[in-house]
Amino acid sequence: MKRVALFLVALSLSMLLASPAARAVETRVTVRVRAHDAKFIGTGVGGVQVVVRDADTGRFLASGLVEGGTGDTKTLMKTPISRGQRLSDGSAAAYVATLDIDEPTRIEVIARGPLAAGSSVQTSSRTLWVLPGQDVTGDGVLLELQGFLVYPVTPAPHQFYRVGDEVAVEAHVTMMCGCPIKPGGLWDADKYAVKALVQRDGKQVAELNLVYAGATSRFKAAYRPDEPGSYKVLVTAADPSTNNFGVGVTSFVVKKAAK
Repeated sequence: MKRVALFLVALSLSMLLASPAARAVETRVTVRVRAHDAKFIGTGVGGVQVVVRDADTGRFLASGLVEGGTGDTKTLMKTPISRGQRLSDGSAAAYVATLDIDEPTRIEVIARGPLAAGSSVQTSSRTLWVLPGQDVTGDGVLLELQGFLVYPVTPAPHQFYRVGDEVAVEAHVTMMCGCPIKPGGLWDADKYAVKALVQRDGKQVAELNLVYAGATSRFKAAYRPDEPGSYKVLVTAADPSTNNFGVGVTSFVVKKAAK
């Protein structure tokens, strides 16, 4: 009898502990991330890392990558958006989180990326209620990342020059989705200000205007250092009309001129 009693107690405890999981309902939450003044962000720029957690307790619920394409250009950039209109199509990048919840839950969705952006990585988040079994579909939870992707091409970090050498300053600049920039394009190079702030030993010594380099999303300028030292280059891209800004950083070293 004693063994039976112990067995019944253990069984009751196990059922009590298991009951919340048994009541949990699988609920899917679609997450998409859009570049400010541009298209969806996806695989082409490394994807976006998404973390979903309970907004009230901080408990981890799910994580994964937003992957896929940038979506339909006409829908996103060329036609007026009407109320209730879906922005995404089958090609638009997404991450679908699967949550096991047993009651209405306020979640926080955090997006960080693009993952190939280096110093241009940004973060966006929002909170919302989800209900057990009520999937969040369509455009889903739509987040936005602001800015430009700015990749300095030259000089390479810690590249060596001599006083008087010409230093080619060149950068690859795109929207956060990787969407291309060129004169007269949908993202018009003539409307963006791309500059290089040159610092020597911590003090700014020059400000260069980078011009379109003849290839999509490429901008260039030239600089001749007149003193030896450690140089830092901050390449900036700006579109004040949309409050879009981006920065890429590189460096080089200048030695005394050869005798």
